[in-house]
Amino acid sequence: MFGGTMKNVSRIKTAALIGALILAGGCTWVTPVDGVEAIALVKPQVVQNCEKLSTAVLQVKDKVGFINRSGAKVSKELLTMARNQAVQAGADTIVAETAADDGSQKYGLYRCR
Repeated sequence: MFGGTMKNVSRIKTAALIGALILAGGCTWVTPVDGVEAIALVKPQVVQNCEKLSTAVLQVKDKVGFINRSGAKVSKELLTMARNQAVQAGADTIVAETAADDGSQKYGLYRCR
């Protein structure tokens, strides 16, 4: 008697879960700290006369469940994390040392000014 109703409830729950994962895939979870706007992202040749303070190997989620997150959002979060790390390290300049891959990227943190 209730078999059809239970199947409908199960389908609704499944649809709600998929909807939540899709929405979560579009969210940004990395919040910039005060001072990130002063951190410059430059090419490696620009930092030849700068002091390298450290290297940051960063990781963010590139998937939520089985849903791939936007590559642009993942890259933006990695850049925000790198700038956050630069503020904490006392750096004023960052260089992407690797390309973003599977939600991971390496940045050099420099003091140039």
